[in-house]
Amino acid sequence: MTTPSKTTTAGTIPVAKQSGKTDAHPTKLKAWRKRGTNLVQHVSTGTFYARIKYKGKTIRASLNTKVLTVARERLPDKIKQLNGSKAISGTFGQYLEQFKSKTNNDASLSSEGKKYRLRCADRLEKSWPELLNIQVNKITEDSVENWWNVFSEEYNPQFVNHTLVYFRYILRKLAKFTFDPTADIKPVGVKPKKLVLPSTEQFRAIIESVRANGSPEARDSADMIEFLAYSGCRISEAQKVLWQDVDWQNGQIHVPCAKRRRSSSEDDFRFVPMIPPMKTALERMKATRKPQPQDRVNLLDGCRRSLTNACKRIGCPRLTHHDLRHFFASVCIESGVDIQTISRWLGHSDGGTLAMKTYGHLRREHSTAMAQKVTFSEK
Repeated sequence: MTTPSKTTTAGTIPVAKQSGKTDAHPTKLKAWRKRGTNLVQHVSTGTFYARIKYKGKTIRASLNTKVLTVARERLPDKIKQLNGSKAISGTFGQYLEQFKSKTNNDASLSSEGKKYRLRCADRLEKSWPELLNIQVNKITEDSVENWWNVFSEEYNPQFVNHTLVYFRYILRKLAKFTFDPTADIKPVGVKPKKLVLPSTEQFRAIIESVRANGSPEARDSADMIEFLAYSGCRISEAQKVLWQDVDWQNGQIHVPCAKRRRSSSEDDFRFVPMIPPMKTALERMKATRKPQPQDRVNLLDGCRRSLTNACKRIGCPRLTHHDLRHFFASVCIESGVDIQTISRWLGHSDGGTLAMKTYGHLRREHSTAMAQKVTFSEK
């Protein structure tokens, strides 16, 4: 008796047995050969296909291989895809609205966390407006790739990666789509931002330039720049600090944490020490304004324009609100404060991991500089 071939490469047709029967069962007009449950091979091309029945009709989908072992590996996912395509209905826009509703009602998210997720959803919607009217089971890998190639170039890597995460969440968790057309999309690599910060002399020049620019908001802008630089607060945190949060007796400021989940066991606030320049600035601001305890320390919501213009005038690299937070941390490192302590002042809850990742090179530079002062010679 002749032994059937066990070769798994393309187009191989098993040798017939002496009985006249074959070990593969041809289907319609012998154009297909059955190679297992839900698995067939196209005779003329040798390509393998997944095959299922749906409402009395035969549905086939290419597995894009002519190798039997590879086809068997891909078959389960393709079956799930085909079955998912039958069950899923609704447009992406409908599921996007579900995502927005869940985000707004999620008690575990901070207000800033909600704003960020909704901003990602908004950018996804604006970058691909046609997506809203597409049935989720009609979203193709090619269309997703075309969108990603453009979108990933328009925003910073962290933002586009987070948007991709929420895109996948909508498809997998809300639409319960077993076939994910974003599966082959690779997140953008996030390179550490090179910190270009001013010297203390440049920072003082920035403050003086802002105060002297003649605008109605000049004084308040300069005050806010100093507050951000002397506290390390995020802009959203600085907006919420009230005068009643300033603890003169203990020399510290009660700061609400912007990135603390409501489900977290960590406190929703932290205490930031009132370093000498901060104390001087707050005493001046209090004497000038004579505020009430419930008044905001920072009267403005931001000082970006004043900060940018001042940097141009004195000829230093442009600074943002968040750069002032980095400036605070770098000065603390140069002053000899350890990373763990700085991490607590910044409101991190990871014990210093993020701070070390962000400012580790500054710490090493400072350590190297300090090492040059160590001597064993007699004076």
